Amino acid sequence: MWSYNTLVVLAGAASLGLLCALVGTFAVLRRQALLGDALAHATLPGLCLAFLLLGVKHPLAMPAGALATGLLGVLAVAALQRWGRLRPDAALGVVLSVFYGAGVMLSRVVQNHTTAGSKAGLERFLLGSAAGMVWHDVALISLLALAVAAVIVLGYRVWKVMSFDSQFALALGLPVSWLDGLLMALVALTVVAGLPAAGAVMVAALLVLPVVSARLWVHRLETLVVLSCILGVAMGAAGVLLSASRERLPTGPTIVLVGGACFAVSLVASPQRGLVVRLWRLAQFRRRLALFQLLQTVGELQQEQAGRAVALSQAAARLGWPPSRTAALALQARLQHWLAQPEEKPEEKHLELTPAGREQLERLQQQLAPEPGSLSVSENAPDGRGSAR
Repeated sequence: MWSYNTLVVLAGAASLGLLCALVGTFAVLRRQALLGDALAHATLPGLCLAFLLLGVKHPLAMPAGALATGLLGVLAVAALQRWGRLRPDAALGVVLSVFYGAGVMLSRVVQNHTTAGSKAGLERFLLGSAAGMVWHDVALISLLALAVAAVIVLGYRVWKVMSFDSQFALALGLPVSWLDGLLMALVALTVVAGLPAAGAVMVAALLVLPVVSARLWVHRLETLVVLSCILGVAMGAAGVLLSASRERLPTGPTIVLVGGACFAVSLVASPQRGLVVRLWRLAQFRRRLALFQLLQTVGELQQEQAGRAVALSQAAARLGWPPSRTAALALQARLQHWLAQPEEKPEEKHLELTPAGREQLERLQQQLAPEPGSLSVSENAPDGRGSAR
């Protein structure tokens, strides 16, 4: 497992994960997550044209052709946004579809007009073939990652302002359009650098998965960049090791699947935005709301009955709840000493508010006080259901 080739692929995948995380952080924050996908598809015509011109898979000409059409895709996106009056997502969709259509047509030309031997291995640049990586691929990715890190560190404050408030950046006199163009160019370079390891299709996912996974755990940009880089390196390394441990398991798709699993775990288990925490908070909110409705209803019925205790069945009928649910919530309120059960009425459970219950009712009213235009519990709704105010 720990062969020379495995170590080379491991270093290359880890470097690619770091590079994609650095560039992808600001692409995602700028709401340009589809940029990597569009530019990955834009490299397909360049790969085919380079192959048709030379007739062989030249190790420098193929990435150069991919970079040329990738940068052309960047210019097309920028032009459509500026002069075509298109929204960024629409511009990306146009570039993605047109360039990919051209790439599919050229790939059919390659299939029809070249011999099988000269075509062998062309899919390496489309779907990736990490097992074929050599040290100069690793060196290229590592140097590009260092260059991108230097660009981000030197202009960190500018990138930070532009990522969160582009209008404020314009007011400060920052060249937002040029910076967006630079970001697109960095994405294009990242896609081209990732061709040997993950391919044009898979590298687009690596630009997004580490960032969106880290975004579920942190709030500050500094920690987001650091955690994204850690996750990117971990995804690349884990995908390579998993692929090396099983025969005929492709490395590029394995890396992407590891990233997808990492995102799924983050989506479920994040302590701030995870589904488990959200469901727990929703359950707690519903419980507080139900207790508030019960205490409010008992208080209203006591006022209507001149302070006498309220029968449990009467409170359930007013709320429109099943008696079992009303009894369960009444038990919780009694354990908290918010409701009391008079001993002189043993024939049926009766409830009355305690001083602690009245304080809790006031506290819950403040916590559940609706904002203007939001949904709230109407005071005039006898069934306790929400009504719009």
